[in-house]
Amino acid sequence: MWVMMKRVLWGGLLLLLCLAAPGASEVVLPAVGTVLGTRVNMRAEPSTSASVLLRFSGGELVEVLEKAPEKSGDQYPWYRVTMNDSTGWVYGQYLAVDKALPRFALASLDGSKVLLLQRPLMETIAPRFTRCIFNGVLHSVTFEDYRTESQKWNGRETARTFDDLAGFLFRVEGKPLSLPYGDPVGSDVLLVDDEYTGSVEPIPLKKSPAEATPDQRKAFEKRYGRTLKAIVRIAEAEDSGVAVYAMEFKPKGKNALAAIALVAPEGTFCLDFPAAYDEQSTWHVDDGGEFYPESYIVGSLLKRGDGYEFTLHDASAESFTSRLVVTTGGKLVESPVTSSARYIVPE
Repeated sequence: MWVMMKRVLWGGLLLLLCLAAPGASEVVLPAVGTVLGTRVNMRAEPSTSASVLLRFSGGELVEVLEKAPEKSGDQYPWYRVTMNDSTGWVYGQYLAVDKALPRFALASLDGSKVLLLQRPLMETIAPRFTRCIFNGVLHSVTFEDYRTESQKWNGRETARTFDDLAGFLFRVEGKPLSLPYGDPVGSDVLLVDDEYTGSVEPIPLKKSPAEATPDQRKAFEKRYGRTLKAIVRIAEAEDSGVAVYAMEFKPKGKNALAAIALVAPEGTFCLDFPAAYDEQSTWHVDDGGEFYPESYIVGSLLKRGDGYEFTLHDASAESFTSRLVVTTGGKLVESPVTSSARYIVPE
């Protein structure tokens, strides 16, 4: 049921992304493509009946070699792509061709630079990022160069090891980012291009965690038919009536559930984190089996057309995870293209 629900939700998000993409006639091949969905098939021929060569997890970058002739009945074109040693065909609904989709990057301790911790096929895309969004503020950035890792690098991906990390380096123009002083883990910013910048409007937030009201608690318990263990309002818009909640429900046997919810005038949108309950490791491999609602942080809340997007961040004992979460189809959906995790285990 959960797999089917995710496929339905992804259909709505993928449609939005594809509608925002330029037409195939504008693309010069070969080009770089981004796999949009999860469990997307690479097939031997441009047909849904052809054999499956491999299945993408989501967010991979591929080289796009050619576009198949259009066939009646196909809403999108097929593209022949290659990644590593595999070459095959991907349906265009699940591929963004020649697009610089938002990516998370690590900020330096002083906020003067940011680093995109990626390499394969990013060379042609990285220079297109012209802005970064942090705490709801747009900052101009300038691409400098790709930097190889230092021999002193200890395997951690933190602000403290910023100068030793490999990646695409950007300079923050004007005033540096206003970062938490001396935070060794570091902060993630959202790198975007001019097209994305022109389509969103940042919403000012109040981020101090607060207890949900009794009425809000009852509303979510009724919505899910479960008893809440904890619920925290992790962000609230200053003047637009939008709030984001993180919550954990009491387990039902081996059935554990947590959720992130955005409550707006347009409705309530939820992203569920179901799991088989395990006292040693329910939500993360390394955090002792607990989902801590108060550890989740909304970095930036953005209005985009009729919907909302926000950056969601959380730290466990060994990793720092950032997600771009989007409202679509009455739900919240996490973008596998943009989501990232950094290894931050203490030194």
